[in-house]
Amino acid sequence: MIDEIRTYVKNTVFEVDKTLRWDGYVFGTEVNSTNAIDKQYKIVIGDVSPALIDTTFRATVPVLITIYKGFGVKDSEAEYNQLFCKGIDIVTKAMDKSRVEQTGYIKNVIGTTLSPNPVDDNDNMMQVTLQLDMDVYFTSI
Repeated sequence: MIDEIRTYVKNTVFEVDKTLRWDGYVFGTEVNSTNAIDKQYKIVIGDVSPALIDTTFRATVPVLITIYKGFGVKDSEAEYNQLFCKGIDIVTKAMDKSRVEQTGYIKNVIGTTLSPNPVDDNDNMMQVTLQLDMDVYFTSI
């Protein structure tokens, strides 16, 4: 189930921007100017509390996606707008019912947060953070 969630997110990001690369880490790590890499993204899958309803387990799985983008001072507004729009595209594509229906465990995706921010100690790097809540149903894994 977790593999399906991660694959779904990676495929969604890839469909929006084929140049973005997953950083390969399964845990969130503190990002600073030395490890925030242009055109890279993180996926952090949060805590899950399954509930048994009849014979099916149901849970909402929070997924945090953070995308990093380097930029120059001259192009900062355009780069900001482009990164923000890319985040919107990823969220709307992830919530697309026709895509969700092609999965096994995932039954619904809700985009709950979309937040652009600077990377704290790097004036030439920004990030957009997306929160998706994925409803999953399963009988066993």
